[in-house]
Amino acid sequence: MSVGVSMPIAEMDPDQTQSVLEAVRSVLMDVIGEDYLMDVPITLETTFESDLEIESVEFVALAEGLQERYTEVDFVTWVADMEVHELMNLRVGQLVEFISRCLG
Repeated sequence: MSVGVSMPIAEMDPDQTQSVLEAVRSVLMDVIGEDYLMDVPITLETTFESDLEIESVEFVALAEGLQERYTEVDFVTWVADMEVHELMNLRVGQLVEFISRCLG
């Protein structure tokens, strides 16, 4: 899946979307710290670089944490074709959408 290809959020199962968003929030808290995230709302529109100021090493830790939770999701293949700037410009919603699509 390329960064630009996405399923409209309206077409995704709202319960699953919310569940995956909560999982992403939880793993982000583990990776960059709950104290930091207390002041930053994490929504589907939140960007990893601009809003969360996440570094590439932290993004890798996020992917590892999500891989442990969602073993059926192939994060490596998804990000393999992306350049670093594409990864860092991702929105949380794009990650949530990817996970949701893999979960069916």
